[in-house]
Amino acid sequence: MKKGLIVAGLVIGLACSSANVVSAEENNSDMHKLQTISEIGTMSNTGHYEDALVKCDQALKKYPKEPELYYWSATIKSKLGDEKSAIKDYDKAIELSPKNGAAYVMRGI
Repeated sequence: MKKGLIVAGLVIGLACSSANVVSAEENNSDMHKLQTISEIGTMSNTGHYEDALVKCDQALKKYPKEPELYYWSATIKSKLGDEKSAIKDYDKAIELSPKNGAAYVMRGI
């Protein structure tokens, strides 16, 4: 009987600890994503458009469903004069986050 309780306790403990590991990995991924978006925004806002676009394209490969990355990609492309690609990226940002008012405004501009 004691062995059964010990085994059950170990199983529950392992399940809880592995859930914490997954949660920690997700938090690290979210922090990395936010940091990357911030860096792209800073690069764009300081006129480093080409470098920002390269970083944005790399980030989109890792986070293909992140609307902020499409927003920044579109904004950068617009500043570089590639309006058609910018509109496509704004459309994708809006598709992924329909309440993103900034993407609607910038697409309209």
